[in-house]
Amino acid sequence: MKFNLNLQLALYGLVILLGGLIFFALDSVKFGLLIIPFTGVGASILATGLTSWLITRHFTGVDVTSIVQALTESSKFIRVNHTLELIFTLKGNDSVSVSGEHAFTLINQKGRRSRKTFAIYTDLGSWNKCGGFEAVVEPSGNVLHHEALEACITEINGKTYFIKGYDINSKSTASFQFNTFGNYRRIDRLIWTVQDISTDFRVRVVNNTGIRNAFLIKVNHHRERDILDCCTTISKNADDQEVIILDFNCEVLPYQGFEVMWNLDEALRKCHEQDAKTNIAPQKAIPLIKQGEAK
Repeated sequence: MKFNLNLQLALYGLVILLGGLIFFALDSVKFGLLIIPFTGVGASILATGLTSWLITRHFTGVDVTSIVQALTESSKFIRVNHTLELIFTLKGNDSVSVSGEHAFTLINQKGRRSRKTFAIYTDLGSWNKCGGFEAVVEPSGNVLHHEALEACITEINGKTYFIKGYDINSKSTASFQFNTFGNYRRIDRLIWTVQDISTDFRVRVVNNTGIRNAFLIKVNHHRERDILDCCTTISKNADDQEVIILDFNCEVLPYQGFEVMWNLDEALRKCHEQDAKTNIAPQKAIPLIKQGEAK
């Protein structure tokens, strides 16, 4: 059977993209000038081929537009100094509050001044529809909050989006910080995906629930094993909190990221069992609340 031309185009893009990733793996400093063009161009060609194939096959339920937009934009802009901190805290007996601080510097790779229109979203808040943005720090240092922030916020399909455009000079940088919040159930999960190509990504998950070993991390990345092997858990920090550090010491592509899962009732039960075996005073009991698994 004849190989579809659109799939051939996608394959060419994949080869170019993989070439850039190979250069990165061999020596990111020596081949630094080749990595960004290879990955950017390869991702764009791959997106074009796959999009054409998906359209001709009439696939339903596939968000083609967002995928193409992310890959195309990634050939223009790339993130560096990319960090995220998520702090999990018990809120009463039946919910978990999550506060996030998401920061990165955006580089305009094009040869001219270009506009980056953010349509960045947070789904922090899977329970009782409580979640969104608290503040956004712009490149100028101006902080958007209250009415100024609300003017840039919209809700689409249950997600809260921050939408605003910024003009960035050629080969220049612009730094952003997004502070978010949300409520989750005692048995739940949080999925985080990156929307632009990032050269690095450092994640800190802070367990402020008082329940040991309550969180499980799953990495959605083509180098999952390498990333998990470098994952660090600090049993106690200066504030007596458990901290998990996840360092993506490699390029992160659009729609890659990680997932945090937890079952506080089960984790608390295991803590009580462990404390009983080691004759440690058990953690304060928290009423068991029956919750459904997050979908």
